[in-house]
Amino acid sequence: RVAAAVLARLGQGLGRLHALPAQGFGPLDFDAQGAFPDAMSYFAAQPAVSVDWAESDVSAALAERLQRAVHDANEVPPSVRGAPVRLGHGDLWARNVIVDAASFTIIDWSSIGAYPIELDLAFLLESGLSAAQFDVLLRAYAWRESVSRERLRWFASLRVLRDRGLRLADKAPKLVAIDRMVSELRGLSP
Repeated sequence: RVAAAVLARLGQGLGRLHALPAQGFGPLDFDAQGAFPDAMSYFAAQPAVSVDWAESDVSAALAERLQRAVHDANEVPPSVRGAPVRLGHGDLWARNVIVDAASFTIIDWSSIGAYPIELDLAFLLESGLSAAQFDVLLRAYAWRESVSRERLRWFASLRVLRDRGLRLADKAPKLVAIDRMVSELRGLSP
């Protein structure tokens, strides 16, 4: 129920933030733009993605989908390893974007750092926007042609898999929805 004009302004604002090149990878450190020299060292320092298989209400098909997703999430794609990094919010989930009828405010800048642009966009993709709403945001986003489908999908899937508040039975359908939505978006690079 967010107005298209607000989504467009959010896309423009993110474009201005992402216009600032950064060095390293990860959150800002006191003396460095990115606390890690590159994506691989950043993800090597993160815990492996895993899910709690104790939930018994997951079908065999969903369990297989989740196993593949966990495997893929633990393999940092080459496109993420070599992605250019820009200044990004780093934690742009729905509760860090306060929206009213005419404007938005982004809060909680504690994770600001050097990231591929798809990281911030993946948070928004997973926030519950429809494909049409996300497309409105991307049409106003200055870096649309630079957005990689593969990186967007990977970061959004990683976020879903690491969400401890999301039940296992809800993760697989959410991953399928992300795949469908990323496939529907136009004007992105592979």
